[in-house]
Amino acid sequence: EVDRWRWIDAADRNLRHCFRSLAKSPAFALVSIVILAVGIGSNVAVFSTIDALFLRPLPVEHADELVQIVSVDKNGHTGGLFSGILDELPHDRAFQGACGFGTSYLAVEIEGTLRTLGMGVFSGGCFETLGLHVQLGRALTPADDHIGAEPVAVITDSLWHSQFGGRPDVLGRSIRIGTDDFRIVGVTGKRFTGLLLGFPEPIMTPLLQQPNLLPNGSKPTYYYVNLLARRAPGVSEAQALANIVAEKRRLLEGSVPQHFNATRRKDYIAQKLTLVSARGGIDYFLRRRFAQPLFAVFGLCGAMLLMACVNLSSLLLARGLSRQREVAIRLALGGSPGHVAGLFVLESVLLVVAGTAAG
Repeated sequence: EVDRWRWIDAADRNLRHCFRSLAKSPAFALVSIVILAVGIGSNVAVFSTIDALFLRPLPVEHADELVQIVSVDKNGHTGGLFSGILDELPHDRAFQGACGFGTSYLAVEIEGTLRTLGMGVFSGGCFETLGLHVQLGRALTPADDHIGAEPVAVITDSLWHSQFGGRPDVLGRSIRIGTDDFRIVGVTGKRFTGLLLGFPEPIMTPLLQQPNLLPNGSKPTYYYVNLLARRAPGVSEAQALANIVAEKRRLLEGSVPQHFNATRRKDYIAQKLTLVSARGGIDYFLRRRFAQPLFAVFGLCGAMLLMACVNLSSLLLARGLSRQREVAIRLALGGSPGHVAGLFVLESVLLVVAGTAAG
């Protein structure tokens, strides 16, 4: 009784007793675990999807500071902006960096194997603006993002391991995209898969070095880009929006392509600009399309888990009634009511742990 480690021996005895007790009723234990596994597993599965779409931030530095600047036309449709706006935005004191990027699916030849992969084209300041670090090699820089520079690429950790076995000699290897060979110069961190929600971009290249997609062999001067910006310290999202609205005409006039005729130029400048949070990445349609069904399914799964708990409580109550003789003998032999009740609680905890693990 005076041994300070006595509680360890008591806990060991109680655990072994609970395991023996459950082993004597395998049908009860199995049914209880299955009930919990179905209820918990369904909730975890749905919540994982909700987390990926709505809650999880981008794996970059201070993701809460990121915003997306989007255009709104006269019909209320949102869209991207021309890459020329990247030259105008640094003059805006509400932001401390800007990033323009686009996405596409292209045929890529890696190690003699042809695959169709998602590809992101990043402006030179993207890695610095996002605070996106590489675990191997170097990031894309403004020096890479101009016509005539050596074609280089940064790949994600998943592509590094799936295609190159995670070998450090991946740096310097080439990836053929279209008719161009891009030299791998870096590998991103393990969690980063891209900026576009739901569409991984395992290969990232400079914006002005993106593969030639035009059949006549010429490269366009202007690109539509998704525009991300990082708010300056102390600038709220409302203040950044007010600044964008005030500077709208300067930003659009400075980015309108020179080859636009008067009508197209007028329509482009007439667009409105607004901000949306980019904390969780860029989304085209997934959140809007699946928000209501997902939350409805999550509610149904929550109700299912509640029903599972009620059913398990009924099973435990029925089992407790069938063990009245056992409880009476333990009390008659001197067992305290608290200790006897604790054994029942410990059995329930073991069932919950097993059901959670299975779920």
